[in-house]
Amino acid sequence: MSRKLLCSLSAMLVFMTATTLAQAPAAPRPDPWPGYKKVLAIGESSTTFQHDSVSHALATIERLGRESGIYMTIIKTDTQLITKGEVLNDGKPVLNAKNLDFFDAIFFFGAGAGTLTPEQMEDLLAFVRDDGKGFVAAHTGDNAFQQYPEYRDMLGGLWNHPWTKSENLEIDLPIIVEDPTFPAMQNLPSMFSVFDEAAVHQAPYSRANVRVLARLDLSQVDPALGRDPATDTDVPIAWAHEYGKGRVFYSTLGHSDQSWDNPLVQQMFLDAIRWSLGLVPGEATPLP
Repeated sequence: MSRKLLCSLSAMLVFMTATTLAQAPAAPRPDPWPGYKKVLAIGESSTTFQHDSVSHALATIERLGRESGIYMTIIKTDTQLITKGEVLNDGKPVLNAKNLDFFDAIFFFGAGAGTLTPEQMEDLLAFVRDDGKGFVAAHTGDNAFQQYPEYRDMLGGLWNHPWTKSENLEIDLPIIVEDPTFPAMQNLPSMFSVFDEAAVHQAPYSRANVRVLARLDLSQVDPALGRDPATDTDVPIAWAHEYGKGRVFYSTLGHSDQSWDNPLVQQMFLDAIRWSLGLVPGEATPLP
């Protein structure tokens, strides 16, 4: 075979190989944590107010997952991964980014309007409602995305105002567990206290729509501390409900680092995430 013909054949083989590789779909990257559930922990930073405790909250949620061996966590301070499509940055694909299809639940701690587009919001709702995934929100998680009524319906309520007066937001909250059978409450005493901030919620919050799991024991606090003790008579600390096929948990706790260091708060959120992941059963229909 002549040298010229051999060179031509080699060049053709290289071209055909390159063309085949270019046309072949990219092989999916291997799961970095096989056998573990996956949690996307978001501390939204593009908001009108940022809590000092967000970093500690996200770090605590990540640690609890590793130590328990239940789940692994990807931490984000933006909502970039809330999409069922390709994750883009300035219109370009982000290498090795995971979209919602990768995750089994979301832990969310944010406040204010945030940056979600209508398309992202629909993907988030579908993640819970249609895919049967979990959503766990802390503290002002029900204060976020107020421009989307459908988000409030999914979460189960909307932050109205702190229960305490503005100059004294955090107090030792005496808490009564209303449903000790629910997974997030099973490992808590029937009554306990946490130094934190309680809140009053507005529609769509209603005991007819969510299962209230714990509440502020108003009989054990000075009514003068309340913003409006005459009307703010129902102060839930935690609730849960089902949204479509998915599971939603919310707690007003988590205002400060001190709260996230509390073993009872840690246990509550760990067990809430377990429930949201579908690992343990728990009745979430509203109580009378």
